[in-house]
Amino acid sequence: MRVATALLTALVLGGMYPLAGQPIPGDTDLIQRSGFIFRGTVQKSGASNVKSLAASPSTDIVRVDEILKVPKEFLSLAGREVTVQMRSAGSLKEGQQAVFYAIGWLYGDNLAVKEIGIVTGQVDSQSLRSRIGAAERLASEEALSARISTAALVISGRVVSVRPLVSQRESLRHSEHDPEFWQADVDVLTVEKGQSANAPRRVAVFFAHSKDERWLLSPKFSRGQTGIFLLHTEELQTIKRPGYTALNRLDFQPLSETGTVRRLIGSGR
Repeated sequence: MRVATALLTALVLGGMYPLAGQPIPGDTDLIQRSGFIFRGTVQKSGASNVKSLAASPSTDIVRVDEILKVPKEFLSLAGREVTVQMRSAGSLKEGQQAVFYAIGWLYGDNLAVKEIGIVTGQVDSQSLRSRIGAAERLASEEALSARISTAALVISGRVVSVRPLVSQRESLRHSEHDPEFWQADVDVLTVEKGQSANAPRRVAVFFAHSKDERWLLSPKFSRGQTGIFLLHTEELQTIKRPGYTALNRLDFQPLSETGTVRRLIGSGR
């Protein structure tokens, strides 16, 4: 029985087992690894519509019939044709529809993706969307948990002031990706992780004010802002001032996430 179950799982994750509308056993990892999930129909086998990618027996042109998961930049992909590099040449025939799990590959005049799983047969879109949503929430929680685990201090707080750490003519890092550190003074409301007895009533939080692509998603603070701060000690050797840093996009959470943060701290996930 165990051998049969293992074989079934391998076939499903390999992408060639028709689901007949049933959930994929253990498909969470496949969903999380896929940047693109869509229902599509093979238009032309052994072909490519990307100029920089030569056609081969393993490349198919596929029409995107229904978007299930894509980066926000590709939300207009429905109805368009993409090139899919298949793991197995000839695994689908022209006119055949399937759900494609894929990772991004090439983008120029058109998009090319690499297939990491396909599902043929009847697939319930609503059920699959629910599983995709659950898998993405799990991935988000795992990322948040990892960031919490490395935090020196986790607090809820209110920003009372912000200011540049150095003048505009100066730079602490002297690079094209200078974070342009600013300091936010934050009043501590509650301590969620760390020694609450020794926690200061106000902490200095250094953040990247730069809009450079490297720091674009880094938290930007303003006076009066409230939330949960995941505070670290990264870059303090460069800053050379006492305090904490919040440089990762996950280092600031809205107060509405207090329950989630406390649960992850309590479970030690």
